[in-house]
Amino acid sequence: MAPKRASYTTAFKLTVIRFAEEHGNRRAGRQFLVPESNVRQWRNDKITLLNTPIHKRSLRYRKCFWPQLEKRLRQWYLDERSKGNIWSSTRVRQQAELFAKEMNIEQFMASASWCERFMQREGLRNTFLPVSVELKVQDTDHNCAEIKEDKLTTEYRVQSDDSKEVSGKNRNKESTEMIQKQSEDCESEVFQVLNLSKSAASK
Repeated sequence: MAPKRASYTTAFKLTVIRFAEEHGNRRAGRQFLVPESNVRQWRNDKITLLNTPIHKRSLRYRKCFWPQLEKRLRQWYLDERSKGNIWSSTRVRQQAELFAKEMNIEQFMASASWCERFMQREGLRNTFLPVSVELKVQDTDHNCAEIKEDKLTTEYRVQSDDSKEVSGKNRNKESTEMIQKQSEDCESEVFQVLNLSKSAASK
């Protein structure tokens, strides 16, 4: 029986990528106990990974049914972005409909779900940010997710005699209030990073 294939989250892959960029693929493989070939592949997929949810473990996407249309749309998108134009998904869908009409593709429908899959397949996003800012957003999102998970696992049971009994992972009220504050601080940091990214993208 073949051994079960290991899977890794996007957050883990981005951590390995950052280490490999500083110390090399081979050392990163030894450090994180993954094959060097995985490190090379993840570095090649870096742009796509930056647009992928941090807890996702696979980059498999639905098959493209209109490759020529999507190829043309991707080139249009990159050309527009190089000019400093940042378009919403609605604008991308409108352009896709225009190309489909020009190419006589009658069955095509530029739905919101199709547009999302197209952006994921091509490693595109609505804004283009410096890598340092991209990774900062990923780190902050990951930390906030962990804090919120701890918060959700904390339970309280109030007894009828007004005495409070704390249950769940040996947490007390003070620790929960601290987690609540960390979560709020984390969310505030996300907004600050996103504001920074918008400023960087406009320059």
